[in-house]
This record gives sequence, C-alpha cells and structure tokens, in this order.
Amino acid sequence: MDEPQPSLRHAAAIWGLTGVIALLAQAIVRLAPMAWAPIRAGDLGAVHVAVAVPWVAMMVWTEGVRGFHQRFSPRAVVRAAALPRAPGWVQALAPAACMGLVWATRRRLIASWVLLLGIIALIVGVQQLPYPWRGIVDLGVVAGLGTGLASLLWHAARAWAGTWPDQDPEIPAS
Repeated sequence: MDEPQPSLRHAAAIWGLTGVIALLAQAIVRLAPMAWAPIRAGDLGAVHVAVAVPWVAMMVWTEGVRGFHQRFSPRAVVRAAALPRAPGWVQALAPAACMGLVWATRRRLIASWVLLLGIIALIVGVQQLPYPWRGIVDLGVVAGLGTGLASLLWHAARAWAGTWPDQDPEIPAS
C-alpha cells in the first residue's frame, strides 16, 4: 500500500490541535460573560477586588504559565506531531490524544484523567458559589485559560516555523 499523502497524514495533527484550541476557546467564551458580570454591574466591593486581583494573577501564573505554557501546550504540540504515526482510531480521537487522554504512557494517562476529573469536580463546586464570588473565580479561570490558549497558539506557530518544543510526548513505545 502506498504511503498516504502528507496532507492526509498531517490532517490528524491539524485536527488534534484545532480541537484542543476550540475546546479552550469554547470554555473562555462560555465563562467570560459570568466573569465580567459583577465588574460590569459595579458589584465588586473592596474585599472582592482585594481577592480578585491576586486570584487572577495566581491563575495566570499557575494555570496559564506553569500549567499550560511550560507543560500542557508544548506536550500537546509534540503529541500532535506524532499523530501521523498513530493508529487510525487514535487519529480519529486526535484532540483527546493531544491532551494525553488516549494513546499515552500509563503515567500520562493517569495524570491526564485525574486532572480532568479534578477539573470537573472544581467546576461543579464553583457552580455552587454565590454571586459575585463565582464571577471572581470565573475571572481567574478565564485569565488562566486565555493565557493557556495564547501559549498553545504560540507553541504551535513556533513548531510550524521549525522550532519544536523540547518536551517528551509521552506516547506508548509500541
């Protein structure tokens, strides 16, 4: 059988990164109105602002820089680059593969699924917070996700230009 054309081989990589980008963008678009509501309404007092400012800064640093820029984004890009060599079922699930939820080492699978389940638990918990505290929490999350989305685009653009992240893709050996 002939080798697939480069455009077809690389479709999985494009699908994987595009899917992750869309997922992050969708979360930002969904949360942003709730995050901005207390600010637009002028409902934040001094205590709210005193909590919100360091919270947003912490989320940009921990989620955006440490979580996304230094770990998730470079790994997602190198995992996407490996997708043309992956089995067909993995290519069909390319966004999940880029996130390390399938086609990963045992350690990566456990870490990714535990993180995903933890995020789901936090989402459920944050939904119970009263106004304006939920908006404050969402503001930090939007800032962190926005930083993460920018990081993913940055790493992808650098890889496209030929500068690849020095990150282990943590894919199975066989």
